[in-house]
Amino acid sequence: MSTYKTALRVVWAHKFYFLIYLVGMSAIMLVIGFSNMQAAVSATASSSVGRFEPARAKIALINRDKASEAGRNLGQGLEDYLKKSSDLVAVDDDLQSLQDANVSGKSDLTIIIPSGYGQQFLDKLNESQSSSQPGSAALPEVETAASYNSSRGSLAQLQIDAFFDGLRTASLTGLGRAPGAAQAESAATSGSAPASSFGAASTSAPASASASPVASHAQSQAPSPTPLSPADLKSAAAYTVSHYASNQPAIKVQTTSKKDAKTLAAGFAGTISLAAYPLMTALTVCVAILFGAFNSPDRHRRLLSSPLPTAALDWQELLAAFILAVVSWGYYLLAAVGSTTAAGGSVASLGWGRVWLSFAAMFVFALAAAAFGFMLSQFNPSSSVINAVGVIAGLLIMFTSGATSGGYLPTSMQTIGKLTPGWWYNSAVTAAMGVDSSGQNAATGSTGIGSWLAPLGLIALFALAYICVGLMASRLTRTRSTLAAATTSDPTLVG
Repeated sequence: MSTYKTALRVVWAHKFYFLIYLVGMSAIMLVIGFSNMQAAVSATASSSVGRFEPARAKIALINRDKASEAGRNLGQGLEDYLKKSSDLVAVDDDLQSLQDANVSGKSDLTIIIPSGYGQQFLDKLNESQSSSQPGSAALPEVETAASYNSSRGSLAQLQIDAFFDGLRTASLTGLGRAPGAAQAESAATSGSAPASSFGAASTSAPASASASPVASHAQSQAPSPTPLSPADLKSAAAYTVSHYASNQPAIKVQTTSKKDAKTLAAGFAGTISLAAYPLMTALTVCVAILFGAFNSPDRHRRLLSSPLPTAALDWQELLAAFILAVVSWGYYLLAAVGSTTAAGGSVASLGWGRVWLSFAAMFVFALAAAAFGFMLSQFNPSSSVINAVGVIAGLLIMFTSGATSGGYLPTSMQTIGKLTPGWWYNSAVTAAMGVDSSGQNAATGSTGIGSWLAPLGLIALFALAYICVGLMASRLTRTRSTLAAATTSDPTLVG
């Protein structure tokens, strides 16, 4: 295992590349993934269905009719009614204070009950009650001034209209009558029962000319409605306040199935998909430098003169590359889980089956990235070329895989992306997590175990193709190599 240990020493000698490309680049990707996961957690928290609470307006209620009983009862009823939906603020009853409160935003709506309003309201109710069309008389209006700084004041005016409509209805229908008045009216009605019965019997008889005087006499004997009193107004206001909910528009919160798990899964899938850039760049550079060190002419001559079979030496080199891929995969796996937990998400809530499928896709992609580095090393490039190719390959995969796109990629970029393992890696991760890719078409971003297995197989085929091309290049370079001493060597590849 001396070749294997030498390979590990070569990797350790170039640990600076590993730190820059894997740790450094993955830190950038994890920051992006962390922000996406935080947004997903916030969206999940805000999507919880709870109580609907409309905005509460700040209302200044000024009652200038407290001298009369009707004004006091009406003002108290309006205050109790508004407290259920608004916040009442205290403002001095002078012009300057009212204007300051309205302009400064201290109150969204100012309501003024003018002097004598309560008695005017009662008079209109009695007039409407005695008329042939109850409710036809127009009620007096209170003075209101809504602030232009907020729309809550204008909406609160609807509450005032609802209160007075309910108050009029309760008063005219007797729902708001005081107990004593209701009993007196009931007694008056029972005393006129014979006349009503007589009238009813007369109308059931055959129609004749003498029926009209009898009906007129019965109607003339009917008792007139009892006038409403301030006590009746107080009872009607209390009834209106107690039935506040029935006076409001019907507001129903429609509960739907929350997509908490789907939102979190999309954020986690984005974090895992972003591993394509650091893994491809780091493994391409590190594996290429590893195999490049063994492919240098002087080391190649030593390997040819070794008593060990060539296959055994190759397997030891491949084992070192495999260990490098496993370490890179494990590092990003732990970093992604830690980033998700730090953002407030729970990996266990996503389902360990789906999570491990995404980890498996990342592992296969890491092997494909290592295979790409092996292929690159067989062309004997310099260290600068290896770094350039590794960075370009990582950027190409990052921008064409669809993992970093806020919308669907153009057709040309999709075509380029499908020629790289990054596209299929993103497809496998999103399929494993049961979400659609943000940058791929819906057909490509379909979910399910079959949709996960197909792109995973394509990633493995990419790895196999890289290995085959690398072996072919290695055979061509080794058959043309000589045992002559090399005139130059690249010192950067020396372990």
